[in-house]
Amino acid sequence: WEDVVQDRSGRRRWPELEVIKLRDKRGIYGERGDDIHFRRDVARAAGDELIKAVWRTALGRTDFRDGDILLVLAAGWNANGAYYNALDENGHAWRKAELVALAELCALNGHLLSTIRSRMEDLLVRASQE
Repeated sequence: WEDVVQDRSGRRRWPELEVIKLRDKRGIYGERGDDIHFRRDVARAAGDELIKAVWRTALGRTDFRDGDILLVLAAGWNANGAYYNALDENGHAWRKAELVALAELCALNGHLLSTIRSRMEDLLVRASQE
């Protein structure tokens, strides 16, 4: 979606993304020494536009009914420099833990929100126990 923000010519066009209002030739990434996180000056707008694009995509590809909600789950956002296939210097594999937790939550697709919240709370307790 950075192609849309930078308004690159020749990009593949997705209707859900073309309506994004944020435009910046520098893109959304690239703080000095950090190519992973949004730039500070566009971070809020980039996050807002990303959430809206996910919502538009879900609406276009899913048969939502009255009372349905969209829960967006992401793994790895807070595990920079963490490992998924080995222990770090403190004996942890946080990225793997996040991926396992994500898989467990995704397996609850279609369940009541109370069931998902309960499982999330269980996962948080497990994570705090190291």
